[in-house]
Amino acid sequence: MLDRNRALYYAYPCVNSPSEIAGFNPRAADPAPHGAAGAILAGLFPPLTLQEDIMEAMESILSRRSIRKYTGDAVPEDVVEQVLKAAMSAPSAGNQQPWHFVVMRERAILDRIPGVHPHSLMIREAPVAVLVCADPTLETHKGYWVQDCAAATENMLIAVQALGYGAVWLGVYPREERVTGIRALLGIPEHVIPFALVPIGRPAEQKPASQRYTREKVHVGRWQ
Repeated sequence: MLDRNRALYYAYPCVNSPSEIAGFNPRAADPAPHGAAGAILAGLFPPLTLQEDIMEAMESILSRRSIRKYTGDAVPEDVVEQVLKAAMSAPSAGNQQPWHFVVMRERAILDRIPGVHPHSLMIREAPVAVLVCADPTLETHKGYWVQDCAAATENMLIAVQALGYGAVWLGVYPREERVTGIRALLGIPEHVIPFALVPIGRPAEQKPASQRYTREKVHVGRWQ
């Protein structure tokens, strides 16, 4: 009988080898499992209850950390697609979704980004990075694109965590030199604004969850 690791390997195309199982979340994988291995997984991973769904979602949010060191292992296309689906599920003013996403895998391009973004050296270790861009011409409610793109970026970070990968939010906007430099590097139209860079990879560092809840910053009813 297949053990858990080999069942995952044979059931999911996005798992490239049994050694990749660490951090893999079978419940978030797409497509669904198939074959004999899938039948085994049905017993290994029974359907979640609503409470378990909530706990898994909260775990992904509360355990998320900024990861700046990566193993260099490839990030499959279907994982990136899931991350982008999460990004595009973010709320936006009037549901106008004024965003675009540039997926970068070409090593020559990734290695040039630190030349225009001074805090992006870790991108040279990442196998893929996503640039979140805003297109203000798509807005109905002018000026909200910053909030919209921020929500999309945060959704990406949580999805990356849930899928067993690591990422970090690198701010581009409103630093004009970063906006201009990345726009030129990637051939982005003048009316489109580079907002944030998100390198993604298998974590080569482990960080414990950070307790950031501060009761003193909560004001009930009025500012007190």
